[in-house]
Amino acid sequence: TGTQAQMLHFRNPDKPDPDPQLQPRISIANYVSSRTEDYKTTVKFTAKAADAPSGSVIRWYIDGVDKGTGETYTVSQATKDYTVQVKLIGADGSEIVHSDVETVKIKNGLFQRIIAFFRGLFGRLPVIAQAYLGVEFPNREQ
Repeated sequence: TGTQAQMLHFRNPDKPDPDPQLQPRISIANYVSSRTEDYKTTVKFTAKAADAPSGSVIRWYIDGVDKGTGETYTVSQATKDYTVQVKLIGADGSEIVHSDVETVKIKNGLFQRIIAFFRGLFGRLPVIAQAYLGVEFPNREQ
Protein backbone atom coordinates (compact mmCIF):
# COMPACT_ATOMS: atom_id res chain seq x y z
CA THR A 1 0.00 0.00 0.00
CA GLY A 2 2.84 2.41 0.74
CA THR A 3 4.38 1.38 -2.58
CA GLN A 4 1.08 1.87 -4.38
CA ALA A 5 0.75 5.42 -3.01
CA GLN A 6 4.16 6.30 -4.43
CA MET A 7 3.14 5.07 -7.90
CA LEU A 8 0.00 7.23 -8.13
CA HIS A 9 0.35 10.44 -10.11
CA PHE A 10 -2.21 13.22 -10.01
CA ARG A 11 -1.85 15.89 -12.66
CA ASN A 12 -2.47 19.50 -11.73
CA PRO A 13 -3.07 21.47 -14.96
CA ASP A 14 -2.08 24.73 -13.20
CA LYS A 15 1.46 23.57 -12.42
CA PRO A 16 4.19 22.09 -14.62
CA ASP A 17 4.46 18.34 -14.49
CA PRO A 18 7.00 17.46 -11.78
CA ASP A 19 7.77 14.09 -13.38
CA PRO A 20 9.94 14.51 -16.50
CA GLN A 21 9.43 10.81 -17.34
CA LEU A 22 5.78 11.42 -18.31
CA GLN A 23 5.50 12.05 -22.01
CA PRO A 24 2.27 12.92 -23.84
CA ARG A 25 1.02 10.02 -25.96
CA ILE A 26 -1.75 9.63 -28.51
CA SER A 27 -3.05 6.71 -30.55
CA ILE A 28 -6.08 5.49 -32.45
CA ALA A 29 -8.04 3.01 -30.32
CA ASN A 30 -7.60 -0.57 -31.59
CA TYR A 31 -5.12 0.65 -34.18
CA VAL A 32 -4.23 -1.61 -37.11
CA SER A 33 -1.71 -0.47 -39.72
CA SER A 34 -3.89 -1.57 -42.65
CA ARG A 35 -7.40 -2.91 -43.01
CA THR A 36 -9.93 -3.55 -45.78
CA GLU A 37 -13.61 -2.59 -45.53
CA ASP A 38 -16.65 -2.91 -47.74
CA TYR A 39 -17.79 -0.15 -50.08
CA LYS A 40 -19.74 2.58 -48.20
CA THR A 41 -18.71 1.33 -44.74
CA THR A 42 -18.79 3.97 -42.01
CA VAL A 43 -15.98 3.80 -39.45
CA LYS A 44 -16.06 5.64 -36.11
CA PHE A 45 -12.51 6.23 -34.84
CA THR A 46 -11.62 7.10 -31.24
CA ALA A 47 -8.40 8.71 -30.01
CA LYS A 48 -6.65 7.64 -26.84
CA ALA A 49 -4.51 10.40 -25.31
CA ALA A 50 -2.42 10.24 -22.14
CA ASP A 51 -0.57 12.92 -20.20
CA ALA A 52 -1.82 15.64 -22.53
CA PRO A 53 -0.74 19.16 -21.49
CA SER A 54 -3.38 21.63 -20.41
CA GLY A 55 -4.91 23.46 -23.39
CA SER A 56 -3.95 20.81 -25.94
CA VAL A 57 -6.46 19.49 -28.48
CA ILE A 58 -6.87 16.31 -30.49
CA ARG A 59 -6.93 16.85 -34.27
CA TRP A 60 -7.88 14.28 -36.92
CA TYR A 61 -6.16 14.00 -40.31
CA ILE A 62 -7.69 12.09 -43.23
CA ASP A 63 -5.31 11.62 -46.15
CA GLY A 64 -3.04 14.18 -44.45
CA VAL A 65 -5.73 16.88 -44.38
CA ASP A 66 -6.89 18.35 -41.06
CA LYS A 67 -10.56 17.38 -40.65
CA GLY A 68 -11.42 18.53 -37.13
CA THR A 69 -11.03 18.15 -33.40
CA GLY A 70 -12.37 15.88 -30.71
CA GLU A 71 -11.94 12.44 -29.21
CA THR A 72 -13.84 10.79 -32.05
CA TYR A 73 -14.05 11.16 -35.82
CA THR A 74 -16.33 9.36 -38.27
CA VAL A 75 -15.58 8.58 -41.90
CA SER A 76 -19.03 8.10 -43.42
CA GLN A 77 -19.83 5.72 -46.28
CA ALA A 78 -16.30 5.60 -47.72
CA THR A 79 -16.02 4.91 -51.45
CA LYS A 80 -12.22 5.08 -51.79
CA ASP A 81 -9.10 4.19 -49.81
CA TYR A 82 -7.98 6.65 -47.12
CA THR A 83 -5.50 7.11 -44.29
CA VAL A 84 -6.24 8.24 -40.73
CA GLN A 85 -3.95 9.87 -38.21
CA VAL A 86 -4.57 11.70 -34.96
CA LYS A 87 -2.32 14.42 -33.52
CA LEU A 88 -2.09 16.14 -30.16
CA ILE A 89 -1.74 19.88 -30.77
CA GLY A 90 -0.55 22.29 -28.08
CA ALA A 91 -2.26 25.51 -27.05
CA ASP A 92 0.28 27.38 -29.21
CA GLY A 93 -0.77 25.40 -32.32
CA SER A 94 2.34 23.25 -32.54
CA GLU A 95 2.27 19.46 -32.81
CA ILE A 96 3.16 17.72 -29.56
CA VAL A 97 2.88 14.10 -30.70
CA HIS A 98 1.12 12.08 -33.41
CA SER A 99 -0.18 8.55 -33.85
CA ASP A 100 0.85 6.01 -36.43
CA VAL A 101 -1.04 6.25 -39.72
CA GLU A 102 -3.85 3.75 -40.27
CA THR A 103 -4.66 2.82 -43.87
CA VAL A 104 -8.21 1.81 -44.76
CA LYS A 105 -8.66 0.13 -48.12
CA ILE A 106 -12.14 0.07 -49.60
CA LYS A 107 -13.41 -2.78 -51.77
CA ASN A 108 -14.87 -0.70 -54.59
CA GLY A 109 -15.27 -3.07 -57.52
CA LEU A 110 -18.53 -3.34 -59.44
CA PHE A 111 -19.76 -6.32 -57.40
CA GLN A 112 -19.07 -4.52 -54.08
CA ARG A 113 -20.90 -1.43 -55.36
CA ILE A 114 -23.96 -3.51 -56.28
CA ILE A 115 -23.98 -5.12 -52.82
CA ALA A 116 -23.69 -1.68 -51.19
CA PHE A 117 -26.57 -0.41 -53.32
CA PHE A 118 -28.88 -3.14 -52.02
CA ARG A 119 -27.63 -2.79 -48.45
CA GLY A 120 -28.39 0.92 -48.70
CA LEU A 121 -31.93 0.24 -49.92
CA PHE A 122 -32.60 -1.74 -46.77
CA GLY A 123 -30.67 0.56 -44.41
CA ARG A 124 -28.02 -2.10 -43.84
CA LEU A 125 -24.76 -0.33 -44.69
CA PRO A 126 -22.20 -1.35 -42.06
CA VAL A 127 -21.04 0.98 -39.29
CA ILE A 128 -17.88 0.01 -37.41
CA ALA A 129 -17.12 1.48 -33.99
CA GLN A 130 -13.38 0.82 -34.03
CA ALA A 131 -12.96 1.65 -30.33
CA TYR A 132 -15.03 -1.46 -29.59
CA LEU A 133 -14.12 -3.45 -32.71
CA GLY A 134 -17.81 -3.95 -33.28
CA VAL A 135 -19.99 -3.79 -36.35
CA GLU A 136 -23.37 -2.14 -36.05
CA PHE A 137 -26.14 -2.23 -38.63
CA PRO A 138 -28.29 0.86 -38.27
CA ASN A 139 -32.03 0.49 -38.03
CA ARG A 140 -33.65 1.86 -41.20
CA GLU A 141 -36.37 3.65 -39.19
CA GLN A 142 -33.84 5.88 -37.38
